[in-house]
Amino acid sequence: MKRLIRELVIITFIIVASTPLIFDVIYPLLGLPNYGPAPLRTILVWLAVLFFVWRSNQSWSTMGMWLPFRWFWIIPFAFLVMLLKQYVMQPLTDFMKVGLDLPLKNDYSFFAHLEGNQMALAIWIPVVWLAGGFAEEMVFRGYLLKRISDLIENKKIADIVAVVVQAVLFGAAHFYSNMGGVLGTAMMGLFFGILFFVFRKSLWPLIIAHGAWDTIGMIHFYNNGA
Repeated sequence: MKRLIRELVIITFIIVASTPLIFDVIYPLLGLPNYGPAPLRTILVWLAVLFFVWRSNQSWSTMGMWLPFRWFWIIPFAFLVMLLKQYVMQPLTDFMKVGLDLPLKNDYSFFAHLEGNQMALAIWIPVVWLAGGFAEEMVFRGYLLKRISDLIENKKIADIVAVVVQAVLFGAAHFYSNMGGVLGTAMMGLFFGILFFVFRKSLWPLIIAHGAWDTIGMIHFYNNGA
């Protein structure tokens, strides 16, 4: 318990300290809006999590970095995840948005600078793979989900509660995309949290699906604007 509290304090400090640095210093210097995603913050939290795992001598498999199936199944499973997200989760999310009177379209105006900008696209694609595909999956599904589950004494509901809580936190981390975007991202977090157990606590299909999905998004912004 003490170790977990210490880790959460460090993560909170990283988030609080890096946020004004990113939005008030770095983004203005780069000519970017002082709102939006903060991949640098995500990567810093991810590095802290990697340090926690290394320091505690835990196996990387506890973070979901293992394969319970042959490696060549990663891409088909990732493709299946993307299909389910598009044709099952997206309609369900849109239905919920309508019921809650939330915007159907997420606010991605931050990425307006990507339209027709090859240099920006070349930068953002590796960024979304590192910060989205690897960092977010390892932090939210690999780290937070397990830590939250470990905190709950009733093991019959521990994983269920952990999946829901990490999904809510995942959605909240994307507040810049309006409330419809928060709900959509939370639903994605819920979906990926469930699939984490379906894939026997392996993150690899989720990492590939997440990175590929974000890459498609960046290409869309490049071709069509935000």
